[in-house]
Formats: sequence, structure tokens, C-alpha cells
Amino acid sequence: CNHLGNAVTAVYCNSPHEVVGILKKEYSIWVNPSGGEVGNKMFRVGHIGNLTIKDNDKLIEALHDLEKRGILND
Repeated sequence: CNHLGNAVTAVYCNSPHEVVGILKKEYSIWVNPSGGEVGNKMFRVGHIGNLTIKDNDKLIEALHDLEKRGILND
């Protein structure tokens, strides 16, 4: 991307809707599904609001777990 936002990170994977659902259901982490052309390719992680380093660490741990489970892939 040529124009990256300061408040959102795009995460590309093969099953973004599944990842968004699992993060919400199993880890109580809410991220944003994407729509349009990239809806089946990515989800978005927001960086605004009352977030802490601990919140970011929880997300990173969850993404590593999903990767180990074969759910988060490239």
C-alpha cells in the first residue's frame, strides 16, 4: 500500500472472516473485518482508544496461537 493509516494496521490472510470470528469468540478481541475488494484477503486492527501494551501482547499471542493451529496463514 502506498497510503498506510496511522490508526489501523491491515493484516492479510486467507481466511479473515474466520480469524475475526475466532478472535472475538475465543479471545475476546475485537478487530475489524474488511469489505469490498479486500474483504476476503484482510482484516484491520485499530490502534486508537484506551489500548495498552498488554492489549497488544494479547493480540500477538492470539495470532501466534492461530498460526500454530493452521488458521492464520498467508
